[in-house]
Amino acid sequence: QVFYHGIANGIDHADLIEVFAPKPYLMVTTTRDFFSIQGARETFAEVNKAYKAFGQEENFTMVEDDYTHGYTKINREAVYAFFQESLDMPGSPNEEKVDILDMEELNITPTGQILSYLQGETISSINKKETQKNIEKIKESRKNVAGHLERVKQNAKQLSGYAEPYGEEKVIFRGRYQRNGYNVEMYAIQGEDDYVIPLLLMIPNGGGEFPAIIYIHPEGKAADEAVGGRIEELVKRGCIVAAPDVIGIGETRDPSTYPGRPSYGAVIVGRNIVGIQAGDIVRVVNMLKKRPDVKQDKISAVAFDELCPALLHAAVFEPSIKATALINSPVSYMEIVNNKVYNYSMSFIWGVAGALNEYDLPDLAACIAPRKLLMIDVKDAMKHPASNQLVKDELEFPLSVYRSGEKPENFRIESNIGDGDIDSFFDWWVN
Repeated sequence: QVFYHGIANGIDHADLIEVFAPKPYLMVTTTRDFFSIQGARETFAEVNKAYKAFGQEENFTMVEDDYTHGYTKINREAVYAFFQESLDMPGSPNEEKVDILDMEELNITPTGQILSYLQGETISSINKKETQKNIEKIKESRKNVAGHLERVKQNAKQLSGYAEPYGEEKVIFRGRYQRNGYNVEMYAIQGEDDYVIPLLLMIPNGGGEFPAIIYIHPEGKAADEAVGGRIEELVKRGCIVAAPDVIGIGETRDPSTYPGRPSYGAVIVGRNIVGIQAGDIVRVVNMLKKRPDVKQDKISAVAFDELCPALLHAAVFEPSIKATALINSPVSYMEIVNNKVYNYSMSFIWGVAGALNEYDLPDLAACIAPRKLLMIDVKDAMKHPASNQLVKDELEFPLSVYRSGEKPENFRIESNIGDGDIDSFFDWWVN
């Protein structure tokens, strides 16, 4: 149902039905589904014109029931009646109580599944084969490092759907409150189109210029902003911390019960939430660059979990991000595709559709060189700690790029970080 760049290429739901005209067609809908009933009604109105053009308007019908995402008795009986009429089948469309066969009687294979019995292909196995071809192409491209990295930067912009911020983004100051040793200021930054990016800015007392850290968490700005939280620790170390709700998290999260709706909507219009979020992060950078209390050569950013790919893209596109930290980041897209079972969310805020045609996350890491990049507790497809061998295999390319440059020490991969190690990492990363 989610056609890759479908709407961007002029294919919508109505088009798929119109090519079926004038044969009999029934749309079965509910009014409170997470799929818009308004969209269904508009589709019906458009397709109805095609059936009218054939002179067979009666062949296109629609039934709707006042229900959520489900298959109601009213809709089921409408389906029975539709097939009885269209295929000239006898009987009543009213449901009757019948005895249901047990599972053993329904099985027609020893395993209970045609796929497992006949060893057929799955979407997972097909994707894995296609991915292997793409990875071989990427590996070949990596042999010409300079040319490859330049292509990655351009392809990542296009495939992620990143749109370069332009003009003066409007920034609205919404007030402040004081805490022990610092102020908390509230802002709203104009987003790419008709949305705003809510942001908290924590500023140490005392005046002067400070390093700045952009703090990006999947649960939004509220995740770690409480007294005694992670953000307060950074502020008390002498940093301004900007915590935004980039599109899709915190206050900007879609209220739909279906988590994939925003990202899949982006895919069919030729975008990805990852690229749009990267644009939001760059807007926060632009805001910080205009502040007299921010050290312009000391702007860094940290992201957690499924927001790490968005920051990785933003850091490639925006050189003003001098240091990047990724905590619990997926090691690569290839690792996810190559595992039939993986633990990344249906929200797809972590993914770029089509990325592996041209690049993977390690290629983006290589593009950041020689700027500082810190990866802590890299994760595999199941969000378990990635094995040493997996880290070595997947991150060898960016490691080799850093090793061949002027600052090989600027790329660090760490795991099992204890509280006693935080100071050394902080001092290295920010200074």
